[in-house]
Amino acid sequence: MKKDTNILNEFKAIDISEINKNSFLDRKDTKFFIPEEKINEFLERIKLNYLILQVNGARLGEYETHYFDTPDLTLYKNHHHGKLNRYKIRIRTYVNSALSFLEVKFKSNKGRTVKSRIKYNILNKLNETALNFIKENGFKNPELLVPSVIINYRRITLLEKNLLEKITIDTCLHFKNNNTSKSIDNIAIIEIKQHNKLISDAVMNLKKMGIKPVSISKYCLAIISLYPNVAKNNFKPKLHQLNKIRNDRFIYSA
Repeated sequence: MKKDTNILNEFKAIDISEINKNSFLDRKDTKFFIPEEKINEFLERIKLNYLILQVNGARLGEYETHYFDTPDLTLYKNHHHGKLNRYKIRIRTYVNSALSFLEVKFKSNKGRTVKSRIKYNILNKLNETALNFIKENGFKNPELLVPSVIINYRRITLLEKNLLEKITIDTCLHFKNNNTSKSIDNIAIIEIKQHNKLISDAVMNLKKMGIKPVSISKYCLAIISLYPNVAKNNFKPKLHQLNKIRNDRFIYSA
């Protein structure tokens, strides 16, 4: 977000100690791209029905995520080809609380996202404990995994007042690998997370603002941005949508 974050102070806060940290590890996800200048309008529309997550007094979180893939980017390609029963493997650091977790995300053929995680403080390497955990959670050949990208971003986390829905708003996206780095600094990625489909004030207001859902992850955007020769044709409509918001040809040019 821009410097003006006063709107965040208008939300009633909920401390991380007050919620079940595992409550959205099995959920349905819906993603949206939104121009950064429209974030405050969106927040203003929904502020009466959502709480803002507060961690150590901070309402805006800093995140760093190290992703792993095979040398030929099999995990990315599975997403690009629309394959379900697919995985993401990552180490995520919550900078505000100085906690890191190894996470295995599984997208089932029923469209549900299931996340398993353990505390893990080695950021760029998978040790024996990590490999065993990944294998126990369904990924058959964890020894093939190597670091692929690092993603940094800032996150606002909102919870519906009955804790039936979680919203994350990610801004200041920065991607890097061993060779290069790129930023996407004038859009946000909003993700709506629900246990079961319900009427969502957030989704209704995004529709009123003309914001449509889009199915592409930060990981896929990072791979496309940093690996110029990777296959991306199946993402073309989504990348054009992103370019239209950014008003440039940064992500995709035909």
